[in-house]
Amino acid sequence: LLLATGASAQYVEGLSVITLRVGDNLRVSPDSGTPHLSLTYEYELLEDAFDVETLCLGVGGSVGFRNYQRMGTYNGFYFAYRNITWSLRGTAHYDVLGQLLGMHDDHVDTYATLSLGMEHSRSRYIDRLTGLEALNKQGEIKVPSEWKRELLPGLQVGLRYWLTPNFGAVAEVGFDGFSFVNIGVSACF
Repeated sequence: LLLATGASAQYVEGLSVITLRVGDNLRVSPDSGTPHLSLTYEYELLEDAFDVETLCLGVGGSVGFRNYQRMGTYNGFYFAYRNITWSLRGTAHYDVLGQLLGMHDDHVDTYATLSLGMEHSRSRYIDRLTGLEALNKQGEIKVPSEWKRELLPGLQVGLRYWLTPNFGAVAEVGFDGFSFVNIGVSACF
């Protein structure tokens, strides 16, 4: 709490924010795997946008990664997936607490994000005993792996709490194209 005394949630033009996030896997419902890990970058373009006090608009992007597994329909095999994700993001920061509820807090940043992303996924059919891709009787890969792409839109609302002027915690809900809930840490410069 002593570190938080100088924090400010006011966003200004030219500010850059980097966030490391951990998201859920509810969209893919794996039998096992890693959560969706992503890194976002945001650059604040316009302060008091459209003459609305405390409205700040930013643009940026994200890159992410996840691995997960699903059991196959045949015993002894499973499907292993590797996903690489990226998105373009537009963010609107607005002091909801202060402007709408009369409870302004310099440490709190509320925002909404609109995104358009792409998920690149590769699936492999794995033999549980060998840990290698399953082969047919001719010694060829049974199910050839290939990269697939899917375009994914997203809309989220978030809350960031600045513990110090340059470091804070973040939580986001909605759907960013890859996860329904994200938590993480942010740094600004």
